[in-house]
Order: sequence, then structure tokens, then C-alpha cells
Amino acid sequence: MRVRKNGLRSTVLGIGMLALSAVACSSGSGGTVPDGVDGACSGADAIVTSTNDHVHDVDISDWDAVREREKTYTTTLDDGHTHQVTVTSMEFAQINRGNVVFKVTTRSEGHTHPVAIGCTY
Repeated sequence: MRVRKNGLRSTVLGIGMLALSAVACSSGSGGTVPDGVDGACSGADAIVTSTNDHVHDVDISDWDAVREREKTYTTTLDDGHTHQVTVTSMEFAQINRGNVVFKVTTRSEGHTHPVAIGCTY
């Protein structure tokens, strides 16, 4: 199943009947992708599944996706806590080749969240 949000493409995980939240990437705090950078991907979207009736967002900037350097992201605050998820340089390379990378957040408040990260065009 594919989801389109603001023209960005994400692949949705089919994990039971869990609600999914598609997060569009932004160039906000990460800067903008410089002119002359070439590649199939213009950025990455993260989809975080709902666990314990709440969902966190993960904001991956276009610049982070293009430069392919390992980075740890902290999710948005929800239900009084956050989680972290790390994307390695090899995983960014996979994303930039059009693959979806499946991750799990760190454990907080006794649970984790599955995350799918894919290329935006």
C-alpha cells in the first residue's frame, strides 16, 4: 500500500491493524539540499506505527538523507516520553537506492515502535 502526503511517497508497513503516521521530511533544522546534488531521492520519509494508543513522529531532513551520514533522531514527545532511532550511512545509501529500511526505536516506558524509512521523490 502506498501513501501520498504533500506529494511525497512512502511505503506503509502492513503490521496488523496498527495506525500509521506518515511524516513528511523537512529542510527545517537540517538545512536545504545544495544545488548540484544529484540522486534519485530528494529525501526520506519515516513512518512510525502506533503503540499503546499513541504515535511519535520522526523528522528526517532532505539534507540528512542526501549526505548519507549516520544520525540518531529523537522522536516527538507524546504520552510523556520520546524514543530514539539511528539511521546508519549504509541504511541511507539503501534508502537512496529506493529501498525501505525497517528499524525499531529505543525502548521507553516499556515499549518500542517499528519504523519504516523510505525514499521521497
